[in-house]
Amino acid sequence: MQAIIKGLEKVKKELEASETDGPVSEIFRKVLWWLYFFSTVYVLCVYMCNYPTWVLGCLRALL
Repeated sequence: MQAIIKGLEKVKKELEASETDGPVSEIFRKVLWWLYFFSTVYVLCVYMCNYPTWVLGCLRALL
């Protein structure tokens, strides 16, 4: 799980770095953003399935 999170952090850094590239990398940024978004959602879903009591505790703390 830590390796996946570290990989997502690298994708996020690349996404942030590509913001200064201008219009040349606009499509790259859009694709990378969607990849990052769906990967994050997937990781959260997997994490919630493995640690449901932790997630419920966090939700209770937020509400």
